[in-house]
Amino acid sequence: MKKAAIIFAVSLLFFAKTSYCEGPAIINNILCQKVEAQYPGTKEKVEGAIVRINFNRPVECVSYEISDPYRIVIKPSDEVYAGFKEQKIELDEGIVKEIHVIKSETDTKAKLGEPFYPIDYIVISPVSTVKHKIAQNGKVTSVYLGDIDENADKY
Repeated sequence: MKKAAIIFAVSLLFFAKTSYCEGPAIINNILCQKVEAQYPGTKEKVEGAIVRINFNRPVECVSYEISDPYRIVIKPSDEVYAGFKEQKIELDEGIVKEIHVIKSETDTKAKLGEPFYPIDYIVISPVSTVKHKIAQNGKVTSVYLGDIDENADKY
């Protein structure tokens, strides 16, 4: 019984050290791309947008919608930092009006130093209610808005 407990404790220590060595998650950039796609077998073009959040390492994210006004919220599962000067990205065309990087209210500002700050959410404000899908691919989290999906780049 003692041997199993020691192996478990060593495994936990290794896991904690491995996770810590990854370092904090940082958003490298956020890109928004207007997309028009014509899928095979259809004559109609569909419009949408892809918002790509590029991290320095893989980060799981979840999404949900809020209303009045309608917005899509992206919530990282890890503690995430950003170093952008602008926390609001305004867009002129397409179905995305603006993207906000919401600073955390927690007092962890000294962890990475300037210019980094912890964030809680990334909020996407479309011009109207749209369906969306979130997909993770390595260090990139993509949010597909409108009638497009992860194959839209191919058409």
